[in-house]
Amino acid sequence: MPIQLKWQNHGVEFFCTGITTGSECIDANQQVVSNPRLPELVYQIVDLSCVENFDVTSAETRTLTQMDQRASEIIKGVRVAMVCPGDLTFGMSRVYAGHSSSDWLVEVFRTRGEAEVWLGMC
Repeated sequence: MPIQLKWQNHGVEFFCTGITTGSECIDANQQVVSNPRLPELVYQIVDLSCVENFDVTSAETRTLTQMDQRASEIIKGVRVAMVCPGDLTFGMSRVYAGHSSSDWLVEVFRTRGEAEVWLGMC
């Protein structure tokens, strides 16, 4: 199932469900980085809590980090919270976080509540 995006005032949420593929992640990320609201972005929540299978290759992870690197040249300091209760999504998200732009802050959490606290939403 495609990733659903929900834009808020200064943030965007990615909701992933079922089988999530690397191409779906790249498509969703492209929608964000090409959006005219990108310069206003303060945070992202990537919610992987309803993912049954995460089919993302290392090459696709590198593509995502390269896309975000280019976006970080437009907007600095974006906070990215990844919600990953499952071990596979948690591990793959840690790989992404390790390769992410130094201009963006990326953290991986087991629960949505932890992510929202880190983002200052609570």
